[in-house]
Amino acid sequence: MEYLELFDQDDHPIQQTIRRDELKQAPGYVRVIHAWCRYKDGHFLIQQRNKPDDPSPFQYATTTGIPNVNESPLDATIRELYEELGLNVDVKQCQFIDKILTSEGPYKTITYRYVITLEEHTLPTKLDHHEVKQVDKVPYEQILSMVKKGLFWDYATLLRDKHYFKTLEASL
Repeated sequence: MEYLELFDQDDHPIQQTIRRDELKQAPGYVRVIHAWCRYKDGHFLIQQRNKPDDPSPFQYATTTGIPNVNESPLDATIRELYEELGLNVDVKQCQFIDKILTSEGPYKTITYRYVITLEEHTLPTKLDHHEVKQVDKVPYEQILSMVKKGLFWDYATLLRDKHYFKTLEASL
C-alpha cells in the first residue's frame, strides 16, 4: 500500500502519513507535481491518460504525480517522467514555476508546477501503458482549445485556480 506524507497549509510537514486510498479524508495537505514538458520549438508533450480512476479519465493531461514519503517535489517530477514516459530528465532541465494551494473540493493539495525543457524533438516510446495510453506534441494554444472541448484536464477547475493557465503561460 502506498503512503503519502501530509503537510500544513504553509507546506510544513505535520509528521503524519495516510494511505493513498484515504486521500479524501486527509487531515492535511498532500503535495502534487505537474510537469509541463516543453520542446525547444515551443510545443508541449502531453499524454492521454489510461486510468479509469483518474479525476478526468482518459483525457489528455500533463505529467502529474504525488511525491513518495520523504521525496522532494523535484525528485518526484524526475521520477514520474521516467516511470510514465521513460524520459531521463536532469535537474537542470527543470524550472520551478510556483505552488498552488487548493483547500476546497475533494482533496487538499499543494501543487508544485515545473516546466521541463526537452532536448530531443521526438516523442517518447517507452510508455507505462497502465498510466498512459498515448502521447502527442502540441502547441500551447491547442492545449487551451482541448481544455475548452473537455479533452484535456481543466486544472483551473480541478485546483480551484482560475488563473492556472494564465500563470503557466506567463512563465513560458
